[in-house]
Amino acid sequence: MNSSITIITINFNTEEYTIDAIKSINKFYPKLKLLLIDNGSRTEKILNLSRLNEEIENLEIIFNKKNIHHGPAMDIGIRKCDSDWALTFDSDALAIKNGFIEKMLDNITDNTYAIGEKFFVDRFGYKQEKNKNSIEYIHPFCALFRIKYYLALPPFEKHGAPCLKNLKEAQKQGFELKHFPIQNYVKHEWKGTVKSFGYNLGFKSKVRKFIRKIMMPFER
Repeated sequence: MNSSITIITINFNTEEYTIDAIKSINKFYPKLKLLLIDNGSRTEKILNLSRLNEEIENLEIIFNKKNIHHGPAMDIGIRKCDSDWALTFDSDALAIKNGFIEKMLDNITDNTYAIGEKFFVDRFGYKQEKNKNSIEYIHPFCALFRIKYYLALPPFEKHGAPCLKNLKEAQKQGFELKHFPIQNYVKHEWKGTVKSFGYNLGFKSKVRKFIRKIMMPFER
């Protein structure tokens, strides 16, 4: 691979899944740097993660003092990188087949900002069929983001769809978002932090859901 890549994984009290996730991708890509960001997990959970450093020498762990949520933690990770690309890799993802990073890189152009599973969402981040108002969205469970373009866009945020504003602005600026059948290579278990602890997005999320319910008939 000619491009440099850092793998970023976020953990919050689900170290049993996180450890499996990191080991699965390190098995196929042992030379790539791994950046694990813990979002203020309990002490006993942190101890289990720390032991990974003894097994994986290319792993760096950042311990946040509190849970700043998935999007802001990914933002910290990306800004920490000194590579060309960041591969976001969820704590409940498992790499099951080799070669996907190489194939993703083979499918990019100079204008590509992100590549991964692409689908369409509404302005609130909910998945929908493509229409005149829909937004292209790359799911970050396993996706490549070009760092120099990321730094010129709004950061990932505390949101059920943490990349929404970022990707919406990327499209406005003319950057390319490419689909790649990542599910053929990476299994997303959907049993990580969200299933265990929920999104915990607070009042703003409830307001968004209420507004969406009202506006849906007018935006189709």
